[in-house]
Amino acid sequence: MKKIFGITIIVLLTIMGTLGALELALTNDMAGAGKESTVIEREIVMMNDKNSEMSEKIASLSSVLRIREQAKSLGFVEKKQTIIIQKEAVAFAPQSVR
Repeated sequence: MKKIFGITIIVLLTIMGTLGALELALTNDMAGAGKESTVIEREIVMMNDKNSEMSEKIASLSSVLRIREQAKSLGFVEKKQTIIIQKEAVAFAPQSVR
């Protein structure tokens, strides 16, 4: 009876040790995943900030006023007025062929 009790204690201690080691390993993995998650979240915030900056830059570079000023500096001129010249409609009498 003492032998079975001793074996049972050894088996239980082995199981407890294995479960403790497993818990430690899982906790370590979770901590590592938490750190990695934090790093990724920081990168997301940085990328969102950069996106905002670039959107603002695109908006300022594509503004009509800036494009107009850039065109003037390159020698383009504004069209002042459109003039359409039309010829008067003239009716011609068909000529007979001889």
